[in-house]
Amino acid sequence: GLAAAAGDYVVFLDADDWLYPDAVKQVVARMSSGVAQVQYRLHLVNHQGRIIDVLPPPEVKFDAGNVVPILLARGRYENTVTSGNAFARATLAEIMPVPEERFRISADGYLVTVAPFCGTVVAIEEPLGAYAVHGANNWTGGAGRAAEPAKLRRAIAHDFDRYEALRDHAAR
Repeated sequence: GLAAAAGDYVVFLDADDWLYPDAVKQVVARMSSGVAQVQYRLHLVNHQGRIIDVLPPPEVKFDAGNVVPILLARGRYENTVTSGNAFARATLAEIMPVPEERFRISADGYLVTVAPFCGTVVAIEEPLGAYAVHGANNWTGGAGRAAEPAKLRRAIAHDFDRYEALRDHAAR
């Protein structure tokens, strides 16, 4: 997808998600020299396309600016899923390819972990698109899914992969 894209900014939009009509305009307006990534909230929608919530929840404030100190201190910063991020092509040129053996699923974990080493992160607090919630989501779902042992093991393994990528990029 990246090889086929021609623009200066790239969004990896999951097949079951969508952006609102003015999303690209709002993202591009916030991109400037030194910006690695623009993140924005998404509406959570059910299988009928009805809004059921916001991701991340409104009470969770995005981290923005130079988030590297936060990354180094906590191993993560407040961000969102794949479809809620736009990256400068120059950033992707620095961090791609995604290590497929570790991030074949949830490659956004790698991207949002290492992109801040290439520049600042801009946050847009309002939803610019929709994230579909259904039974096949890796990280979201119905009540009780967070307690599923397999899901918890996958989340922990994913975090360890992110921390390794963080260590590698911090060392560079």
